[in-house]
Amino acid sequence: MINKIVAAFLAVIMFFAFWSYDVKPFDELANVIINPYAESIKEQDGQSRGLLDEAQKQLYDILKTALMDLEDEVIVRRVGYTESDFRKVIWCIMQDNPDLFWVDWPAMTATVVGGVLMISSKYIFESSELALKKQLLDARCLEIVNLANQSVLDDFSKALFVHDYLIKNVKYNENGPPEMHSAYGAIVSGEAVCDGFAHAFQYIIQKLGVECLYVEGRISGGAPDIGHAWNIVKIDDIYCHVDTTWNKINYNFGDDWQHKMPQSYSYFLISDSEIFIDHISENPFDLPECEGYGYFAKLGLQASNDFKKISDNVAKQLYENIKNDKYYIEFRITDEKEFQRVINRENFGKIMDEEVFESVDAMLKDDGLKMPALRKYKWSPSLTPFGCILLYVTEEP
Repeated sequence: MINKIVAAFLAVIMFFAFWSYDVKPFDELANVIINPYAESIKEQDGQSRGLLDEAQKQLYDILKTALMDLEDEVIVRRVGYTESDFRKVIWCIMQDNPDLFWVDWPAMTATVVGGVLMISSKYIFESSELALKKQLLDARCLEIVNLANQSVLDDFSKALFVHDYLIKNVKYNENGPPEMHSAYGAIVSGEAVCDGFAHAFQYIIQKLGVECLYVEGRISGGAPDIGHAWNIVKIDDIYCHVDTTWNKINYNFGDDWQHKMPQSYSYFLISDSEIFIDHISENPFDLPECEGYGYFAKLGLQASNDFKKISDNVAKQLYENIKNDKYYIEFRITDEKEFQRVINRENFGKIMDEEVFESVDAMLKDDGLKMPALRKYKWSPSLTPFGCILLYVTEEP
């Protein structure tokens, strides 16, 4: 009997030994359905915190402080908090604070027991090494921002710069340490998976003054327990999706070609109707409606029912790319019938030779240059929605 009393006493002590808060009860709040993005985040003082009700805001402040102090456990004694509250609050903290790069967001859990919300957190780095990690990330990010400010002016150029920088400098690595899931892994270590790419994109572009969200979800038809992450960015008052990860790995020519692997723009500044063909959003709030920015149309590399209307632009851009050691060009055909005509294996090589490569070859000869011998072709796996085609020319790998 004595042993049971002692055990119960020790259990109580351990329970309250965690980081603990007493939260004063609020009056019952009206169940109001809100449209979180009726106004942009910038119009809400740049804070997703503004999407929360008063009770959730108090939880937000408690958890943010705990995460900044690398606390492992937090106990909030207030009747009424739910796991749904926890998920909303954590999502908002993550959106507002991309500099909390040491938090292992997917590993955070919450349990409600007898009116008590018990939250468990995990971290990518130890507290003893955090100061150095912060210093390294800040220094590297400052270099990137300064580099961007030398050449970019508008928000479109900033988004393009960050997108291209990450694709060029970050290796996709599914087998790395936990930091691969963080902005630190992408920006400092140069390796990341999808959430690391997305955190890094948000971290950098927000420092360039561009509004950006981190989006959680998964891939249509994929395993339900395998998540995915990408971004929503606001360009000229237009919201757009950006999936840097998929643009990094969209085209695969095999290991022998990795040193010249071309990047894609298929998932750069696209609309809801395009992204949600193969992506599923799983976020606690409705996201802003994304119209897309029309990247290929902006560059004159998008055709509808007649490829010849853009073939000269494709040839000129490939010529410029080759002169700058970029041996590929990507363009888009939006009409399904025309797209299928162009990619038909019996016609494709002939069409590209006659309408693109002959012109490129002539322009290069005028400059005393030679057209690379090998030519490869790829098109986006999502044929109908995107209709993106890549031409890739090179010498022997």
